Amino acid sequence: MKKFLFSLCALLSALLLASCGGNDSTDLSDYNLEDYVEVADYSKIEITETVIKVTEDDINDVIEDLIEEYTEVVALESDEEVVLGDDVTVTYAGYIEGEFDGFTDGELFTEETDVEFTLGSGGYVDGFEDGLIGAVVGEEFEFTITYPDDYTDNEDLAGITAKFVVTVTYAEHEVVPEYTNDFVAEHTDYSTMAEYEAYILETLEAEAAEEITKYEIQDVWEKIVEESTIKSYPEAVLNAMVEEYTDVYTTYAEGLGYTLSEYLEEVFGYTEDEFLEQLESECTSELKDNMIFYRIVEIEGIAISDSEYATGAAEYAEDNGFSSVSELEAYYGEDVIRESLLWDKTLLFLLDKATILPLSDSETTAE
Repeated sequence: MKKFLFSLCALLSALLLASCGGNDSTDLSDYNLEDYVEVADYSKIEITETVIKVTEDDINDVIEDLIEEYTEVVALESDEEVVLGDDVTVTYAGYIEGEFDGFTDGELFTEETDVEFTLGSGGYVDGFEDGLIGAVVGEEFEFTITYPDDYTDNEDLAGITAKFVVTVTYAEHEVVPEYTNDFVAEHTDYSTMAEYEAYILETLEAEAAEEITKYEIQDVWEKIVEESTIKSYPEAVLNAMVEEYTDVYTTYAEGLGYTLSEYLEEVFGYTEDEFLEQLESECTSELKDNMIFYRIVEIEGIAISDSEYATGAAEYAEDNGFSSVSELEAYYGEDVIRESLLWDKTLLFLLDKATILPLSDSETTAE
């Protein structure tokens, strides 16, 4: 399932704050952000292009997934022979063949009932599983093997010859369909392998393009944040954010039967003071992002129109598995959705403003 494209972190932050009731003190709209932040010149941001190549192996992986989806496990009929790779259930008895130290000819030395294993998995002495190849399901079957002289699982059996009387009581194997035009026509919306593989390529290239956009937006944003200057932080906003997050953790801990201190010690190995120090650092970083973001929105006059909201919310609903925009709104709330759309629109605007430099031969493509 796809998530919100670019602003998932902002979205989750908003949800987290909303979960404990929200706080007007976290609203930056009451502040003149020009007094608090000097935004980098985002028209001069340069990043290196991200390259994601779709390979033949990628296409083959999709084909293999389709084949696996229609691979069936089939029980062998009573007159069919077992082969390597079959999952079998066997009952067997082993008898000494000849005179050996500690054993007499014909002596029963081992027997098992309804043992399950995969033929060829290597769980038995050399020769035992090979001896089963060709056994017919439901019929008694005999073969002879000689234990190796250096057999260590049971040194008493080293070097002996044994006859095994075996009945395969059940066996099954995978039936893997052949990848053909007929198979493609039956199980996809395409008539031939060539058409299906062209569709796979187009789909993977579209996904790669989306991933490239995400990577490049991340690079642009990180540079803008790095090159922007925070003059000061609104203390009331920072304190409110810390308080909101602390309340969330406290409520969660109490739901599990802990105090906040007990939960932090048990789960994270933190003292409450260490937790608050870490939380303040993370909130400061988040606040910095938000201040820069809203200052850019303010400078550029970026907003989400009603038509953009309708289109974007519908895409969000479809991409995230909701049956309708109403269901999406019931889960997240319209304000959170608008916030996420605003991030999407702004980040795409910033990417469009940036200069994307070609990848040099010494640099590698993204995986």
